[in-house]
Amino acid sequence: MSRTTVGFLLSALIWLVVGGLIGYAMAADQSLIYVLRDVHAHVLLVGFVSLMIFGVAYHILPRFSGRPLFSDGLAAAHLWMADIGLIGMSVGMGPLSDTGWRYWTLAIFGGVQFLGFLFFAFNLLRTLLPMPAPGPSPAMAQAMARTQARRGGGEPEPK
Repeated sequence: MSRTTVGFLLSALIWLVVGGLIGYAMAADQSLIYVLRDVHAHVLLVGFVSLMIFGVAYHILPRFSGRPLFSDGLAAAHLWMADIGLIGMSVGMGPLSDTGWRYWTLAIFGGVQFLGFLFFAFNLLRTLLPMPAPGPSPAMAQAMARTQARRGGGEPEPK
């Protein structure tokens, strides 16, 4: 497995533990439910479930298609964006939920997460979908057509 794939899987497992600890804290102290409920859900769904899916997809889908991953660098950037965005979103939903910073924190870090999602989609689409071979430019196509016409419709040029 690539380092990035391992990074996604390890990160997913870390977020699973974090989500479990948040759930345990809410069960132990009912007053935390209001503050941590959204953080708990986001950490488990985006942190654990999504990162696990991303890691498995980056490992399996290129093999299914028979093509290498389009960009390892884009996948690595996605991993960083996912984790940074998740940390920021968690802070915005939890400790900053009753402050004026909530909106900006969620907007900025939500944007970081969304950009990571776009990187994932672009990277896998470029990996899975066959890209058409670049054809000749229109000027080159005209020149080739004139050359073939001079040769008599595509016959090989005499030596």
